[in-house]
Amino acid sequence: MDFIFQARFRKYFILIVAIFCCGTIGLMLIEDYSFLDAFYMTLITITTIGYQEVQPLGTEGRIFMSLMIIGSFGTFAFAVSGLTNYFFSGEYRKDLRVKKTRDQLEKVMGHTIVCGYGRVGQQATETLRQHGKSVVVIEKHIVRADIEHAADVIFIQGDATIDEVLQQAEISKAKSLVACTPSDSDNLFIVVSAKALNSKIELISRASDPGAMKKIKNAGASHVIMPDTVGGQHMANLVVQPDLTEFVEKISVLSNDAINLREINFDALPNDYRNKSIGELNAMEVTGCMIIGYKNAKGDFIVNPDKSIKVESGSKLFVLGSDDQIRRLGAILLH
Repeated sequence: MDFIFQARFRKYFILIVAIFCCGTIGLMLIEDYSFLDAFYMTLITITTIGYQEVQPLGTEGRIFMSLMIIGSFGTFAFAVSGLTNYFFSGEYRKDLRVKKTRDQLEKVMGHTIVCGYGRVGQQATETLRQHGKSVVVIEKHIVRADIEHAADVIFIQGDATIDEVLQQAEISKAKSLVACTPSDSDNLFIVVSAKALNSKIELISRASDPGAMKKIKNAGASHVIMPDTVGGQHMANLVVQPDLTEFVEKISVLSNDAINLREINFDALPNDYRNKSIGELNAMEVTGCMIIGYKNAKGDFIVNPDKSIKVESGSKLFVLGSDDQIRRLGAILLH
């Protein structure tokens, strides 16, 4: 396994091998020992076990072994100490995690990169996980408890404003990136870097200041969210229109509540249902679901679309229904 040959391990391993090779070859040449006898003699000498000599040593052999003891004892002790420290100090486990992360990243495709794992980042990650999406989190300070809590999430410890870290997260293969660090300047830098590394990636960013929101949007972000503004508006709506706000809260996109909202891409429809009108889909009659919205290929939204509208390539449908209705819809209309 290649993780064994990390640089810090390799140097200790090479030192030990070099000592044994030197002692074994030296005894074979000077004392005409067999390979096994020479290796055994080197082993008991360097490890200070001190068994008797395999064969009596001549003068040259004694001089050679004396030099071996003087020259190799400290080196051998240093190498063994280094190996012991490597395995028991946590470096070994760290290298294992790095290798595991590298292997996982090689397999990901169409994943979402979440930059920043504070309260906003954790909520975004949890929601993506509930949707069954592949998530890669980039965070400067990773807590082990976070890794254990989200075992299916790939964590990378690093600064997301650095291109190399984004490349490590396989940004070229990512579908979307969520920049939710508490710093507007960092989020702006992340958006600019991500757009340069993957021009097709969808970028969603957090912002705290209205001025920063505009800059991040101009830098290429598809959506910029201000958590404080959204939270304040929601609380005000609970005062002004409490029942309507509560109803909207009940609409879930996770298929675990009484009312669910589902987005259906054109590409997810079977061939038999493509390029048909909304009326021809017959979703209400067959499944009980209501098609409450439509987004055409140009990006225009239509609320309560007419049944004559044709479902074309690049479009999306927004469907409302109960958990059972959504499940029936998936069985009929979706692959």
